[in-house]
Amino acid sequence: MEKELSRVLQGVKEKTGILVQAISENGEYFASTMAEYIADLPSAFTSGASVIQLEGKTYFKFNFGGNLFYAVIGGDGESERRFANLIAGYIELSESKPKQLSFDEQLGFILTGNSTKGKALQFMNDYSLPKNPLYVMTIKTDRDISDISEFLSSYFGGEGAVVSLTNDTCAYIRYVEQSDAADLLTPVRQAEILKRSVFEELGVVVNVYVGSIVKSFLDVSKSYFQALSTEKASRERGLNGGVYAYKDYLLDKIAEELPPEKLEEYLSALTFSASEILGDEELLTTGDCFLRNNLNVSETAREMYIHRNTLIYRLEKIEKLTGLDIKKFSDALNFKLLYIISKMDGYEK
Repeated sequence: MEKELSRVLQGVKEKTGILVQAISENGEYFASTMAEYIADLPSAFTSGASVIQLEGKTYFKFNFGGNLFYAVIGGDGESERRFANLIAGYIELSESKPKQLSFDEQLGFILTGNSTKGKALQFMNDYSLPKNPLYVMTIKTDRDISDISEFLSSYFGGEGAVVSLTNDTCAYIRYVEQSDAADLLTPVRQAEILKRSVFEELGVVVNVYVGSIVKSFLDVSKSYFQALSTEKASRERGLNGGVYAYKDYLLDKIAEELPPEKLEEYLSALTFSASEILGDEELLTTGDCFLRNNLNVSETAREMYIHRNTLIYRLEKIEKLTGLDIKKFSDALNFKLLYIISKMDGYEK
C-alpha cells in the first residue's frame, strides 16, 4: 500500500506541483514527495478537525486502503485549504472503480486524471459523448455549490457537462464547434457569460478559471489541471471575483520552471537595482493592474480607487526605477516578468 500511495502522491505533484506528506493514523511516516520530514501533528487536528492551518502549513485527512491518514502541504492560506480538500478527494478517488460509479462520479474520476485513456474512451462510447474539442472551467464560490451546479446543468448542460467537485467548486466541461476551436478568446467570452448569468439568476458572485482547448474528451484532465493551476496562480497574485484563463499565465509557468540562477541573470539584465522595485508592493500592484486593464488610465485608477494623477505619478516612478515604460509592449512584457518574479515562492527581494 505504501508503494501505491507514493505513486498517487507523485501524481499529485506532477499534476499540481504541490508536495504532500502522508502520515499514518498512529503518527508514523508513510509516504511523501517532500524533501523534509514533518514529524509532529497539531493535537487539535488529530483529535477531530478535518483541516487545520498552523505555522505556514495546512494539515488534512484522507482515507486510503481502508485506513485513515493525515497529510500536510506547505502554506496556510485559503488556496491551500481549497487544495487540501481537492487533494484528499483525488487520493480517495484514485482507489475507486469507474464501473461502480454514477455518470457524475465517473466523470469526476476521469476529470481528475484517475483513469486511463482506454477507460475514458469506453466512457465516451457508453454515453455517446461528442468527439469535438473541449475545455474545462472550474467555478468557485463562497457558498454551497449545489444550486449553482443545478443552474449550470439546466442553462448550459446541452453544450457540455457539469460536475460538482467539492462543497464550493464545480467543473463545467464545454464542447466547442470545430470552426470555433481556433478562436482562443471563445473560452473567456463563454466564462464571462456564465459568470454574468449566475449573478443575474442567483445573485451569486463566482470565480471562473478556464483551461485551454484540448482535442477531445480523452485529454479533458489536461484542461482541468490547467484550470486548477490558473486558480492557484491567480490567488497567489491576490486576484478574486473574476474570470481567469490559463493562457494568461503562460509566462508565469515559464518563469516558475527556470532555475534560480537564470532568473537572477534575466533580472539583472532588466534592471541594475531590482531590489527597490521588487520590494515596493504598491508599485508592483499598480503596474500589474495597469497592464490587466489594457493600459487604460481611467479604468486602472477606478479599480485601485486612486486619482489619475496618482496613477500617472506611480507609472513615472516605475520608469525611473527600472527604465521600463510599460505603455510600450516590450517594456510591459519585461515588467510583467519582474512582477511574476516578485510573487514567486522563495524569491528574496
